[in-house]
Parts: sequence; structure tokens; C-alpha cells
Amino acid sequence: MRALIIISAMVMTLTVSAIPVADASFFDETKGWWMDESQWQKFTEGGNDIGQDGNNLGLSGTGARGYAEYSSNWAFNMDETVVFSADFYYNPSSPQNRMKLGLIPTGVIDINGVSIGRGDELMGGSDKAVFYWEVDLGSGLTGDFELNPANSGTFLVSYDPGFKEITLSVAGLGLSKTYDLSDMIVSGQMMSVYLGGGSILGDTSPFNKSEVYFSNFQLTNGTPTAVPEPVSTTLFLLGGATLAMRKLRRK
Repeated sequence: MRALIIISAMVMTLTVSAIPVADASFFDETKGWWMDESQWQKFTEGGNDIGQDGNNLGLSGTGARGYAEYSSNWAFNMDETVVFSADFYYNPSSPQNRMKLGLIPTGVIDINGVSIGRGDELMGGSDKAVFYWEVDLGSGLTGDFELNPANSGTFLVSYDPGFKEITLSVAGLGLSKTYDLSDMIVSGQMMSVYLGGGSILGDTSPFNKSEVYFSNFQLTNGTPTAVPEPVSTTLFLLGGATLAMRKLRRK
């Protein structure tokens, strides 16, 4: 019985632990592995798709509110400094679209985490080009926005574990916001990269991967780890636990 308890504890521990991303060239633009569709999980359904388009990770959408959100199948331990950036291009054929980049707690689908984005907002009867910040720590969505017509640039995400603060900025434009994540981050907290994009407010105009995309993902600080699939990992470990129990009984 004691052996079974120990093995069960091992199963529970290993199920939630992270597996290192082995290849250092994961973010190499010439390989584009980070852009592969298998590296992203859709957690908000919508008429939006993500996919590689040359050296870009593009978003495409059709239909009313063709919006979807994705979390990466790799994550960062927030006990350490995390700094990464990604170039963006935003030029849809119609207004009322958005794209955004940020971080979201791994495995959590009922909050949006923190992100920075580029989009359009309906203000005073006309569409305005804006950069916007969204923060959802579990108690509701808040945010900020600033008017700016730039449709390309670099999103920069920087997390300081000492103060538990995240800074989201647009490089070169002087647009930056810092948020306190003390209410979200606990010791050992894993967070995945978050991508979102698509049409909003019922806009049915389609857009394609050549109009809205990310590229040149650069990791400055942080160690990405693969997020194991809970079911398959658990079944594998349970199988190993069963074999171990059989050996124990034979002794």
C-alpha cells in the first residue's frame, strides 16, 4: 500500500512537470519550428486560423466575429526573468480587426492573462488605429489604449520576477505599459505565450495570413519548456506504475 502511495505521488508530480525543449534552434527563423501549427492550441473557438506562411506565423479569419485565441504548447517558469519579442504586421483589408501577443497561465482557459495588441476601434463614428493593452487576472478584463497608425513594428514582453511586474511595449514607438502580476503569479507558475487575432464587432470581412502576422520571434531571457498533454502523459505514467507494482508484488 505504501509503495502504491509513493508511485501515485510520482505520477501526479510527473504529470504536471515540464519537459525541456531540447533543440536550441527551436526559434531559428530558417527552421520555423515555433510557427508550426502543432505548437499552438486554440482555446477560444472562432472562424480564425493560425499557420505558417513562409517565415511568418499568420492569422486568417472569415465570418462574423472570426476571432480566436491560442496558447503555445511551450511555457516559461515565471520564477525567472522572461524577455521575448516578435515582429508584427497588421494591414487587414477592412477595419474592426485585432491581433495581440502576451502571456497566459498554462492550462487556464477562463482568463486572458496579459497582452499587447494592434487593432481598430470605432470612435466617434469612425475607425481609429490603436495599440491596446489587456489585463485579465481572473477578476475581470481591464486595459489601456493609445492612438497610433503604425501597422508594423516589434512587440516586446519583459517580466521581472523580483517585482512580479510585466512590461508590454512597442519597440521604437515609446508605447509601454507595466502591470503588477502579484495576484496571478505563484512560485513555480508556468505561463504560455498567448496569441490572438481576428475580426470583432460582427465584422464579416475576411482577412488572410499575408495581412496579419507575426515573425522573427526572439527569446532574450527564459527557458521554454514543452507542455505535456495531460491525458497521454498520465496514461503513460500509470502504465509504468502498473508495471512497477507487479514487480513489487513478485518480490
